Amino acid sequence: MSETLDIHARPPLQRERGYDAFETGLMEGAIQPGQFLSQREIGALTNLPERATRELIAQLIGEGLLETARQRGFKVASVDVSLIRNAFQLRRFVECGAVMEFCASASDDELAALRRAHEAVLAEVTPQPDAAFRERYYAVDRELHAAIIAALRNPLIENAYRVNALKIRLIRRTQVRPERFMALTIREHLAIVEACARRDRYAAADAMGVHIDNTMRRVMGLD
Repeated sequence: MSETLDIHARPPLQRERGYDAFETGLMEGAIQPGQFLSQREIGALTNLPERATRELIAQLIGEGLLETARQRGFKVASVDVSLIRNAFQLRRFVECGAVMEFCASASDDELAALRRAHEAVLAEVTPQPDAAFRERYYAVDRELHAAIIAALRNPLIENAYRVNALKIRLIRRTQVRPERFMALTIREHLAIVEACARRDRYAAADAMGVHIDNTMRRVMGLD
């Protein structure tokens, strides 16, 4: 009985590792937006056996990160106007509602810690940040948004947000000189945190909407 359970438990664990490998490939450039890949290539990139590769491909297609390409295998999601618009529209609907819940549930200590982290990054923004600072900046960025989504305590929304956040990160990879907007982004985050500290949920939602709209304009090269 235990052997049967172990056998059935193994593929999902393999697929999770494969998914992480695929995500890393997207973020580090080994996999490019719009690239065509065969099942064999996906298996090699993710180090998965054939069955687990097929399961991963089905998951990635379901999430909109891959699409079937006739006679060419599979195509990685392209960064185009449609993807940007759809990803940011979903983000706006989810996060403007989530931040209202976060505004009510976040502790004073949590909000103070977020404020300090953002202010520390803002104080160090330079026109040409090094790799270490970029990582700190994006970590602080992700921390706020993740905390806001977590406030909903809804695993369905968390999963949808996780997939959409990966698309947003993929979109950002194509952005020209994102360092131009680091200070502006941190200030927009601080406006959200300050509204939450006042327990003004409507101001927090408005600040979040402004932030997401501005971010979309930036990645589209409109600012």
